[in-house]
Amino acid sequence: MAITLQSLYNELKEIRTYLIKIGPKRRQGHILESKLSEANIVHEQFECWLNTYKSKLRKDDDDDPVVHSFCKQFLTLFNEIVDLCQSDKNSEDFVTMSTFDLKTALNLLPCMTDTEANTKQLIDNIEYYNSLLDKDVCKKNLINFVLKSRLSQAAKLRLNSSYASVDDLITDMRKELLPRKSATAISSKLEHIKQNDLSISDFGNQLSELFVDLTISQANGKSENYSILKPLNENIAIKKFADGLRDRRLSTIIAARNFSTLKDAIQAAMDEEVTTASGSGEIMEDKDEVFEEISEDGISRSRPEVHRREDIGSAVNNIEVSPQENKGYVNNLMLTL
Repeated sequence: MAITLQSLYNELKEIRTYLIKIGPKRRQGHILESKLSEANIVHEQFECWLNTYKSKLRKDDDDDPVVHSFCKQFLTLFNEIVDLCQSDKNSEDFVTMSTFDLKTALNLLPCMTDTEANTKQLIDNIEYYNSLLDKDVCKKNLINFVLKSRLSQAAKLRLNSSYASVDDLITDMRKELLPRKSATAISSKLEHIKQNDLSISDFGNQLSELFVDLTISQANGKSENYSILKPLNENIAIKKFADGLRDRRLSTIIAARNFSTLKDAIQAAMDEEVTTASGSGEIMEDKDEVFEEISEDGISRSRPEVHRREDIGSAVNNIEVSPQENKGYVNNLMLTL
């Protein structure tokens, strides 16, 4: 009897070892179902063995401690296999959801408050959830859920009561619910934008907003237009960023590097500004250093560096020397200047 139990336990252990060895990426589909089925068969054999074992025990006999321990280990091992298969199945369902899940939709899709930021967030989340659903009936449930429970009253009046696809719903939401900004007005602002007294970071953020608004306005709610307009407008924004910088030297550096993204151009300008400021500080420290001046009599003295001719008198007055030394020092200093 104990030998049979040991054999069943070893079979179950091999299944668990195999599932762990192949890893979560391969624990999917047919392999997952096959191994879970094998584990269930072994578990059924264990139940049959256990019933037979109990029927042969006399009423006043106690369970064998070894058998009792094996039974406990067997059930623990079986539960581990079930947990492994269940966690991988949930992971697979999350990547490609076979059904529309109401709890997920409630957590992921916010109710509309008619603000621009909230509307954009709702549209982006609808687009993301739609990418996870793989069945048409699930996508239809998503459309109905949005139309019935996520829209404000004002939004419901602007949209249709039904849509053939999620893409049609998203296109209409962008067109009808987001404020329309004039592409001409945005282009004019982009054309004349300058850094002035703004920091590089603030100037970059301001220009980034104009770049995004211009692309959205020109795309007119059509997703296929974004991929075409984005690189074109980003190149324009990078050029306007370089041209609008207050520091002309920095402007030349950024323009010469041919950045492909606006964020990289902004970051490079900020890094270059820090490097330049650090170098200027070192130069100022060098100017404050004292140097030694040797007079005609060979006496070495330290004095501040004098850059202007009108400072000579004050520099001489600060040196306590005899008139003869003073005269020789001034002559030497005049020759230096």
